[in-house]
Amino acid sequence: MIKTNKKILQTKQALRNALWSLIEWKGIQDITVSQVCSMADINRTTFYKYYSIPLDILTEYVEEMCEQVLQQISKKNDHSSEFNIYSIMLDLCRMHDENKQIMKIYMEFNRVLLPIIQKVIVENLGAQLKEPNQNHFISGGVSAIIFQWSLNGYQQKPEDIAKMLTKYIDRLSGTNW
Repeated sequence: MIKTNKKILQTKQALRNALWSLIEWKGIQDITVSQVCSMADINRTTFYKYYSIPLDILTEYVEEMCEQVLQQISKKNDHSSEFNIYSIMLDLCRMHDENKQIMKIYMEFNRVLLPIIQKVIVENLGAQLKEPNQNHFISGGVSAIIFQWSLNGYQQKPEDIAKMLTKYIDRLSGTNW
């Protein structure tokens, strides 16, 4: 069974590498399954075992990155009695900054950061929120600001965006982190 998992991981990595290479010279919307498979030296049947379209490769990768950030955030909060919203926002912003090209493409086509950010807010700020809808409102605002940051080419530093997000969350939640 370990061999199968290793083979699957190798296949998916080859498809990712092929997609990243193709993205360097054309938009993801113009990349075909045939091009990805040809560059990865993998047949179409194998591609369709795991994905429907090339964008699915990107989506899976971003979801894995986000899950890693969520785990990192959870570990920090497990070891510290003091909750730090700035640290959480900084982790999110750094993930975006370190993966600018991928995140920009992902958000332009999917724009599904909202569930990820909602999960972060609920797990780390949920008890302090006075109303259930505050999570949705705060998460929507954080998602919109990060999306706009992406559209503007990540001109500000992650630390500056994290400070701004923290300030807004403080105001909206009525707390001081």
